[in-house]
Amino acid sequence: MARKMDLNAENLECEFKQFFKKELSHKLLEHEPRRLTARRNFIIDLIIGALVFLFFGGPFLFAVVYFFKKVPFAETLLGVTALVLLFYWIGKCEHIYRRHKKILEGKIKAECLPILLKVIGDDFNWASSAGIQYNIPEKASLYRAVGGISNIIPTEIINDSAIFRSFRYCVYDDTFSGTYNDMSVFVSEVILGNMLIDNQPCKTCKGASFCGLIISLEMNKNFKGHTVVMPEKSRPYQQNRDNKKDKLERIHLEDVVFEKYFDTYSTDQIEGRYILTTAFIERLNYIRKIFNTNDVRCSFRDNRVLIAIASKKDMFSLCELTKRTTNSKLWFKFVQQFRAVLSLVDILKLNQKIGL
Repeated sequence: MARKMDLNAENLECEFKQFFKKELSHKLLEHEPRRLTARRNFIIDLIIGALVFLFFGGPFLFAVVYFFKKVPFAETLLGVTALVLLFYWIGKCEHIYRRHKKILEGKIKAECLPILLKVIGDDFNWASSAGIQYNIPEKASLYRAVGGISNIIPTEIINDSAIFRSFRYCVYDDTFSGTYNDMSVFVSEVILGNMLIDNQPCKTCKGASFCGLIISLEMNKNFKGHTVVMPEKSRPYQQNRDNKKDKLERIHLEDVVFEKYFDTYSTDQIEGRYILTTAFIERLNYIRKIFNTNDVRCSFRDNRVLIAIASKKDMFSLCELTKRTTNSKLWFKFVQQFRAVLSLVDILKLNQKIGL
């Protein structure tokens, strides 16, 4: 069995490359024929789709030209129509690509991801499409498990965090659970949505209250109050909705960079300032950069820290149809993202030891 990887090591990239070459590359190479097949199928679907698109789109454009040729704005109408059809086609191409990629990625993750997780932390588990949990009264007790992981972040905890707008259901995609530095860690890629299609949750980010990553860290001590960190742009929402509900008061911190991107509120001003140490703020700014987003939110309540990272991208992508399966860059990016998350555990454990 491979030895544990030191995520805090300065030579992490070098250490990872050695691990990748020894433990992962040969297994990933076995999936290369599948990638080539998936790429071929994608191209075939693309050609068929283009022919269908031309079969229906061509006559439609011809009809627009024929019936509106005497209208003064005929050229503009034709241009706008062609543009709409073009954007629609681009969207369909992306959908076809994601579908083929998702199938391939599921097979690669199922075989190779557990190997990587074993050297990252203790007893980490992973499931794809872990399930759906409803957040509406008539279905509040329902949870449909798919991937075999029961350690999800319940909607009750997500609601109580007060860092999300209202939602009717939570769709769990890639879900991780395990222990790091004696702290329970739960990481879920989720969609908090409101749109039901044929009484079924919509599994896309369209119209979603939140789309991205939620991290739950369980502490062995309770916070006295409730402290939240929100993106600066969400200030009106935070003031109008949550402050009245939880009596959250604005905290102004001395860190200029942090204040530029975040707003902090708490029911306990003293505890709120103790929680947001310089080290924690630095880690939060690092997460904002490593995940390439300005929408990062935190909640400190009871014995739990909840961190949300908004993104409509696939945050744990480990393959591309256009790149060889043995390309290590996507896997190292995954390690960097996990390191950013788990570094918060190290900071919180340190704060706990010194009594903060």
